[in-house]
Amino acid sequence: MNRTFTDKTNAIDKSIGFDFQFFYFLDAILNMKVGESVGIEVKDDVHTELNSDKQILIQLKHTTQKAANGFPIALSELDIDLWKTISNWAKVICDASDGRKDIDKQIEFVKKTTFLLASNKSENGGNSFINTLNAYHFDSSKYVSVVEKLTFFESKTDNQTIKGYLNSIRSLNEEVLKIFLLHIKFELNEDDIIGRVKKSILNKVIAAHRVDEVFAKLHSNLHKDNYLATKAGCAITISFQDFITKYSKIFDDTRATKLVRHKFSFVPPANLTDQTFIRQLLEIGDFADKDTDAIIRYTTEKVMLENHLTKWVADGLLTADDVDHMYDETQSIWYSRFRQAYRFADAMSADEKKTQALAMIDELRRSALSVDMNPLETRLSNGVFYYLSDLPTIGWDHEWESKFK
Repeated sequence: MNRTFTDKTNAIDKSIGFDFQFFYFLDAILNMKVGESVGIEVKDDVHTELNSDKQILIQLKHTTQKAANGFPIALSELDIDLWKTISNWAKVICDASDGRKDIDKQIEFVKKTTFLLASNKSENGGNSFINTLNAYHFDSSKYVSVVEKLTFFESKTDNQTIKGYLNSIRSLNEEVLKIFLLHIKFELNEDDIIGRVKKSILNKVIAAHRVDEVFAKLHSNLHKDNYLATKAGCAITISFQDFITKYSKIFDDTRATKLVRHKFSFVPPANLTDQTFIRQLLEIGDFADKDTDAIIRYTTEKVMLENHLTKWVADGLLTADDVDHMYDETQSIWYSRFRQAYRFADAMSADEKKTQALAMIDELRRSALSVDMNPLETRLSNGVFYYLSDLPTIGWDHEWESKFK
């Protein structure tokens, strides 16, 4: 059977509504504190159990309808979503099957509960019920005005369903209703729920350029876990400790991620053989001064190292202290090898010293250096030695300091 346009639209609305609920759930989880928990489709669309014996019941409403300005339509004062939500809460409050037949129990329940309606529908200031309710939150004498609004809307609308919702709200015990109305909150204009989730991830001290990666991993893992829990017939509630246990590795892996390799354009300097580190290598006969290929290769490795370190520090992946520590460690490695090479220098001929120098640089070129526990590839490791010998703070010839410093 062919589906009508209305059927297709309703299917899309339901699908995006489920997505909106999931992303709101994810954001609530990201903002949990120690001792708290968040559930989805347990006590409400989403709920949060606070660590002070308080709770937040959250109803979520999403629309794909747009106003003339291109933004989602406003939550109007006779919006069926508004009154259905508040009516549902009223029924929860006096639910005898959940032990709240007595007024005292109803009062106890509403006192510890915040009732939150969150929606991507816009708030344009024209909803007189919300305006009157907000006034009541600041001035308890405005209670009568709120009740008058409920009565007025019930007489104003021709929609029998809305009339029923309004009637069920007004049927609550007066003391219960007074507290209930004080505990109703709204979060409107939530049209970028994904952006909200990503901002919460960013607040977890995740680098801005890694937020999308964390978002994708959290989305995938949490969605899968929710599916498996639902399939097993389990209620989906995640405590702060559950979240730390199951998902903190996603954050830890991102913070401790391997350094990203970049491609940089390379323009060799005009006087390649004037570089101190090249002069040092020529001094020990590592290559001939006409071996342009070797000179360009080693210069490229030095410049690659410098460019990568500059980029990594700028991106916040490393600190200047990390780089300095790597240089200090490299100098320690060099110093031990230099001392080994020239331990008996006084008894060596010039050719023997050169042989020792070449053996030292050959060995150090095979070294696997690291920065902040991130291993460097061979070319970058070599670049560290070339950089330091260009300053120079290290050298290869036995008399390198007197010749090149």
